[in-house]
Amino acid sequence: MGNSLSSFGMEYGHKHSPKGGNVKIIYAWICLRAIKQWWKAGANHWSVILQLDNGQYVCTQKADTGAVFTDVVDSLRGAVFLTYGDSNTCRLSKYGTCDESWDRFYNYVLIYEDYTLSSKNCQNYARDIIKYLTDKTVGYYPIEDGGEFEQ
Repeated sequence: MGNSLSSFGMEYGHKHSPKGGNVKIIYAWICLRAIKQWWKAGANHWSVILQLDNGQYVCTQKADTGAVFTDVVDSLRGAVFLTYGDSNTCRLSKYGTCDESWDRFYNYVLIYEDYTLSSKNCQNYARDIIKYLTDKTVGYYPIEDGGEFEQ
């Protein structure tokens, strides 16, 4: 994927929609994937992985350009490895069930937000999405209780 999500060459992100109508979001995780150039500092890129009631999964994440990418795929593994990073390992943190319509979520998520390293970053984007969907607060570090995926 390159060294940053900005390597997509997009100033703005994108949002894709799932198959079928009237789809609901039923579960949410945070995914962490190490950024090799920063691995010694423990830097990870954060995304939010969502399970839909039609069997599809979503990866939504914020780039260092402010672009927001929301992609829909047919497997949890596929969604997990859409998370930006160079590591062959992705770690999940469970944040639980939710009952949100796709349409409402789709309207909530933008394709671009301001970016600042200290506050409007991928970590705080993930925290905001989890709070919105599950009403749970994500601490300084996610709980990492959802298993690992190896590539």
